[in-house]
Amino acid sequence: MRVAQDIVSSLEYVLISAVLMSHPHRQFTTRQPISLPGSFLGPASGRLAAFPASRSPFMAQPSTTYKFELNLTDLDRGVYESVKQTIARHPSETEERMTVRLLAYAFWYNEQLSFGRGLSDVDEPALWEKSLDDRVLHWIEVGQPDADRLTWCSRRTERTSLLAYGSLRVWEGKVIPAIKNLKNVNIAAVPQEVLEVLAKDMPRVIKWDVMISEGTVFVTDDRGQHEVQLQWLAGERG
Repeated sequence: MRVAQDIVSSLEYVLISAVLMSHPHRQFTTRQPISLPGSFLGPASGRLAAFPASRSPFMAQPSTTYKFELNLTDLDRGVYESVKQTIARHPSETEERMTVRLLAYAFWYNEQLSFGRGLSDVDEPALWEKSLDDRVLHWIEVGQPDADRLTWCSRRTERTSLLAYGSLRVWEGKVIPAIKNLKNVNIAAVPQEVLEVLAKDMPRVIKWDVMISEGTVFVTDDRGQHEVQLQWLAGERG
């Protein structure tokens, strides 16, 4: 019986593949039934039944794993730590965005700070700090979220921080005035030129020596030292 079921499933796979290939320019939707044998049609609907997940040809790409080794000397806060982390990079995440996440981790580091699922879950930030009773103490975003997103984040935490990057002129003119009354939101911009250098050809094992002095971040990697002078657009480091 098991063998017979596998044979039927294989035949169904061949049938749907043949139908799709025979209509290369047609876009199928649930409103456009495809004529196939009865076992492949949804009950009483005449529509294409759901394709078995285990046999779907459209599988999501896996995240890429990176090792991050950080030697941190934060003279402003008196924090001196050596930390090793495993970072998952979402298939749609750019090297620049991942680099900004690493900068944020070093800039606001403490033992409770961890990476959120970010692009994989819009209800989580890029990074966050939680208390022992699971309260969100610090919510950290990266990129160019809109004012609604920042307002939503600020209501879920004691403190919200954002490291913005990219072409910011239009975004800054629209978002910064809209969130000026949010007292727990702090926003800094990462210089694009140095970000592009840091993010280029990111190795799978990332080793950074980071020193922070008077708000300036000095990152030393295999290619030398890079000075990251953040520009504060709202609030302060905290």
